[in-house]
Amino acid sequence: MKLNINKLADEVIASLKEEKSGSKTVWDELTSQVSQDGTWDQELIDKIEKYAHLKLKPHKENDVRALWESTEAAMDSFEDSDEIEIEKAKADIVEDIVNKVLDKADTSYEDEEYYNEFDEDEDEMEDFGFKFDDEKDDF
Repeated sequence: MKLNINKLADEVIASLKEEKSGSKTVWDELTSQVSQDGTWDQELIDKIEKYAHLKLKPHKENDVRALWESTEAAMDSFEDSDEIEIEKAKADIVEDIVNKVLDKADTSYEDEEYYNEFDEDEDEMEDFGFKFDDEKDDF
């Protein structure tokens, strides 16, 4: 099976959703930090990195090198995947996975906020006599 950074990021998110951090999951804690601060604690980033390394561990070196070619670091590099040290390749992949996970955490918050605002706007418009029929589209 071909490795994919997005798939690995989704696997890391699934792990974060399973791990408890107090009364919340680590994923819930991460997304709530976005809503409060717009930043993340280093401890949470360390957990994302830990899971990213665990997801990479069972894969063969040549698969990891092939995956490295899709990273931002590889695109900025003039090195061939065969020339790069495997630990450097893994570090670049982990960095991309961390960035994808953080982007998804940030996006999940923005999407939730957008839909909440949309629902509030729709409610306000209904207060002024506008009707919304969700089941029927009239064109």
